[in-house]
Amino acid sequence: MKLFPEKDISIPLSENHHNLIVNLKKNTIDSKQFTGYWENKTFVGEIETNTFTIQLSSFFGNFCIIKGQIYPNKLTLHLCTGMKLKIFFTLFSITVALISIDLLNRKEYGLIFAFIFILLLFRSIIEIGFRIVSQMSLKKIKMFKNNLQ
Repeated sequence: MKLFPEKDISIPLSENHHNLIVNLKKNTIDSKQFTGYWENKTFVGEIETNTFTIQLSSFFGNFCIIKGQIYPNKLTLHLCTGMKLKIFFTLFSITVALISIDLLNRKEYGLIFAFIFILLLFRSIIEIGFRIVSQMSLKKIKMFKNNLQ
């Protein structure tokens, strides 16, 4: 089990797959733009000729980042957790470890278990969030793909 969830998916494409990039560009706001209103587009990210990196334009978008590569007959997707969430969880884990060391010196074992439980709970929330948001993102991408056929 990895600390941060990842998933690789391959989707077959028809011959007119070039419109997929056009549809993605139409429904994606560039991540380099400085705007606070992202809800008018489905995704936030960067789209190039045959590659893209996108996430949902909602509050939960950072749970699942999609890195895609378009080949002549297939679309490969690599789904991973966003960097902001990884940094937050790492800092949270370090804080819990430091607090646990301090509590170990004070011999307060009950609080150590409580902090470890909170850490495991947060890790479970990341896993569940990744699964839900990745399914939502894949449905939206497949919707664009199905519009091509």
